Amino acid sequence: MFDNMIAKEGYQKILVAFIAFLFFTILECGLLAFISFASFIFFIYAYRYKYIDLNTLEKNKIYAPISGKISAIDVKDFKKIIYIDVSLCDSHILRSLDSGLTKTQIRYGLNLVLSSLKSKKLNSQAIFEYKDTSMQIVSSLFNDSIEIEKKDKFIKGEKIGTFLNGQVIITLDESYKTDLKIGQKVESGITILAIK
Repeated sequence: MFDNMIAKEGYQKILVAFIAFLFFTILECGLLAFISFASFIFFIYAYRYKYIDLNTLEKNKIYAPISGKISAIDVKDFKKIIYIDVSLCDSHILRSLDSGLTKTQIRYGLNLVLSSLKSKKLNSQAIFEYKDTSMQIVSSLFNDSIEIEKKDKFIKGEKIGTFLNGQVIITLDESYKTDLKIGQKVESGITILAIK
């Protein structure tokens, strides 16, 4: 019933927050009841699921895999690198960058603030390598864990998991052209990042 509205990764957190709200309300602990109710509302907002028709996504375009804000655009070895910062106020549904076979690597680690010097090496990471693109996910302070689906083949725009807080680094082949600006907001599965 809730599959169309809320991602399944958030069910347990939402249920725990709601039970805590009921428990503290019965005990008449106003502050704790308010905190658990605020957590309940936040988790519903954080794990909201926006349906996207995968058949409408065009093959020659790369769509944003997650909602966030463009923090940097770089070129290295003729490849374009796009950095998307994901905050707690964004939609946290992570989508596949491209269709086809995917090589997935997950490395669990710490959840340091991204601005710290060692965060890129010590934080939890996941890397998805497609034919001519790749996506790296670097966890940050408020991310409890990287929850992704473990498959070898994905469809463009398909939901592959959730990601609460951190940075998504997208590497594109030189054949892609992009018209993004730093500070631009992107929406998961809707905003076009690049065109081939």
